[in-house]
Amino acid sequence: MQGFVGARLEDEPCACLWLIGLPSMKFAGEADAESYNRELQIEGLGTAWALPGLELMMDEPERKADVWKAMRRLMTRWKSIDE
Repeated sequence: MQGFVGARLEDEPCACLWLIGLPSMKFAGEADAESYNRELQIEGLGTAWALPGLELMMDEPERKADVWKAMRRLMTRWKSIDE
């Protein structure tokens, strides 16, 4: 999976790769659920943001507040100042 995503990033760079759910974190080589809502530096992929999956947020709605706080911190990476 890292090779596929790495090739896509060569075609079109991105400001921050979103890793949604533990399976995507495992594919990226960062399989630690403690990394949720954090920015990670992943060799070959660059900066990534680790997020809990939708099912986990549905089961544990209190996680949404943490995701929102992290998103507000990181939003400047993909949002222009004019917006």
